[in-house]
Amino acid sequence: MQPSQSSAAFDVAVMGSVVYDLIAYVDTAVRPGETRIGSSFGMGAGGKGANQCTMASFLGSRAAMVGKIGDDLFGREYMKYFSKHGIHTEHLLMEAGASTGVASITVTGGGENTIVVVPGANFRLTPADIDRAAGVLAAAKVVVCQLEVPIDVTTRALKIAREAGAMTILNPAPAPVTPTPPELLALADVVCPNQQEATAITGLPCTTDQDVDAVLRRLRELGCRLPMVTLGASGGAGDAFMGSLAHFCACRPDLPMAARVSRAVRIAAISVTRPGTQTSFPHREELPADLRD
Repeated sequence: MQPSQSSAAFDVAVMGSVVYDLIAYVDTAVRPGETRIGSSFGMGAGGKGANQCTMASFLGSRAAMVGKIGDDLFGREYMKYFSKHGIHTEHLLMEAGASTGVASITVTGGGENTIVVVPGANFRLTPADIDRAAGVLAAAKVVVCQLEVPIDVTTRALKIAREAGAMTILNPAPAPVTPTPPELLALADVVCPNQQEATAITGLPCTTDQDVDAVLRRLRELGCRLPMVTLGASGGAGDAFMGSLAHFCACRPDLPMAARVSRAVRIAAISVTRPGTQTSFPHREELPADLRD
């Protein structure tokens, strides 16, 4: 069991989802009603929150994960995984009777994928759980949240972090299906959706450069202090970017924001050249010298 670190300072605390990925690889897409023999199978750590926390940890941040898992095989595997990588888990709650979130993923030879996510314990996270984790959130330099847990939970975490003076980052993913509360957007110092998520929030197209400019203006009108939209690859690249950005915001506050973003983009670019999600994330010692300092 980890010693209590509630009063310790963390570089990055992430409040969000923990999901175990179950990945089947098949030559072509499976049609409804069809059974197909796959080429291989893999399992791995996933979930936007866990991905972003792991990326920050790989870069050297003192990282803490706040969330909820089930008391099951996948939950226990995740606890061991976080412990191996030095991620603080005092407030990664393990709930009896709940299942750890899982994602059933099918990937074709052409790289197309279909994903079914069963949130499980992620949707059992409550504002009261977040209040009990307030010490960790308040002790972090940067707090990162997403939208894979109930929105009132995300709002509570950002509010605690804001009141404590932490830098707050919201990755509004997956794309919200209901209007995003302005209060939530206003609680984040940085709001970073991808193109689909930006459209869901603003109601505006986000394809051309002119579209992106209009989306950014609208996000500022909605209360976002520093909006940015990612335009790159799908998959784990966005999480690699978010975790890297959080790391550089926490550990290199001397750099201009543009330089932090540039470094995060370069690290995300490395991740897309490798298979998997967290397995594609580079560790600090693998990076060029100018990304390690």
